[in-house]
Amino acid sequence: MKKRFLCMFCALCLALSLLSPITVQAAATASSPVQEVRIGSATLNAAKPYYHNGADGAQGTADDTADSANASFDADTGTLTLNGLNIVTNEVGIWWTYSYQGTHDLKIVLADGTTNTVDSSANYAIEGNSGYSGDGPSLIIEGSGTLNVTGSRHGIWVWHDVTIQGNVTVNATGETGYGICNNDSAGTITIKDTVNVAATGGTYGIGYDNSDTKANIPVIQGGTVAVSGGTAAVRVKAGSIKHALDLTGYAGGCIVTVGDNAASSTEWDIRNSLADYKYIKIQSGLHTHSWAADWSKNETIHWHNCLKPGCNVTADNTKDSYGEHVYTDDADADCNICGYYRTSAPPSNPDITEIPEVPPQKDNVTVNDETEDGEEDAGSSDNSAKQVKDNNSGKWVKDDNGWWFSFTDKSYPVSRWLKVTEKWYYFNAAGYMATGWQKVDGRWYYLDPVNGDMAEGWKLLNGKWYYLNPVSGDMAEGWKLVNGKWYYLVPSSGECLMNTTTPDGYKVDENGAWIQ
Repeated sequence: MKKRFLCMFCALCLALSLLSPITVQAAATASSPVQEVRIGSATLNAAKPYYHNGADGAQGTADDTADSANASFDADTGTLTLNGLNIVTNEVGIWWTYSYQGTHDLKIVLADGTTNTVDSSANYAIEGNSGYSGDGPSLIIEGSGTLNVTGSRHGIWVWHDVTIQGNVTVNATGETGYGICNNDSAGTITIKDTVNVAATGGTYGIGYDNSDTKANIPVIQGGTVAVSGGTAAVRVKAGSIKHALDLTGYAGGCIVTVGDNAASSTEWDIRNSLADYKYIKIQSGLHTHSWAADWSKNETIHWHNCLKPGCNVTADNTKDSYGEHVYTDDADADCNICGYYRTSAPPSNPDITEIPEVPPQKDNVTVNDETEDGEEDAGSSDNSAKQVKDNNSGKWVKDDNGWWFSFTDKSYPVSRWLKVTEKWYYFNAAGYMATGWQKVDGRWYYLDPVNGDMAEGWKLLNGKWYYLNPVSGDMAEGWKLVNGKWYYLVPSSGECLMNTTTPDGYKVDENGAWIQ
């Protein structure tokens, strides 16, 4: 028995010795913090965890003496605490790297009330480099102190995530590049809590530094954030998104001002693109509503939504003009205020004339005959719905995500209807032309899958007939009078019943018409 056990033990040891070293190392990658970090040319690790400034920003030293240290490093947690750090160098100011052993996450804590300066005259001020898709160095900056960083290229450049939180003040300048940026499309820049952040770049203030096709949107959830760049304040993949910052998590509402610089900035209109500005500032403050002209509505209630970012009015019953639909009498199908159309079953012996329905509130423009940046001609065969006229109100533009419409003032329609050369189009929350079935304000519409124009009247789709209001375009539900005949359209699905009995006991023929 002992001999057999010894043989089994030896076999197990041999099997373990043959395991790929890469497999073992990869298993440790996910959770291990950084084991060492450099400040200029001085390396801090478990053996030498303390940094002492040189005179007037000159290169300092790393040792094991805690007295009067201007930085201290905890290798167990990957935390670098700055306590009056001052370095001016032609190397990277603060640097750490990824390795297969999983040493890649760094936390910088700014000691309370301290001012810390990192200035690199020939490189990045802070760099977390050498990563791979979905993995690589990440950085957290927190505490209650101030950090001023200046790099001849980038201020803060980190492969994966950059998070600034707590009550810190961070001023990051990249003289020829970015103020704050990350490289990996799977990573995110997040700024939150009560921080005060200024990011200034020769090209971009903040954003994603990679040619990858995936958009990378900085997330602003709190504090005061001002970004500016020689090219633009914020950079994401061109054409990926119109609103280049995610402000949805900003607690209590925020005010956004935009312009070429702080002196020229004005309050931002959420319908415009943030990517167009060289200066953007986000801060908490008294929120003034900008109520939409278009109605939002359901089966019983209508209201106006606020168009400004950070609005904390989320309950419909606290929004502008909230109220129940108003009808003249029981036969009236359209709300006298918002135009919502209600459906009802026919009387036993219908004897009324058909009344066209009121369309939802929409905008009406004509456009010139140009498309943007040499894109596909708007009058080509597979875009016939985009034939254009000789008016300078705007033009169709196509990018990697689809068609959108640019007005002459560079704004564009978002979450609303637009009539272009006698055809209706709907533009989604990202500003792109919608196609196929779309639900808008509680009603269904069918938009041509290629051209995007709104369907009207009878439509045969996948072997089933649907009726789209010839004026408003919304899908009919319940009983409808069409050309003197009653038809039953199944609620929710809109399918016209044929050669059967309706749920309320009426018979319809093979064409769907009520058999009187």
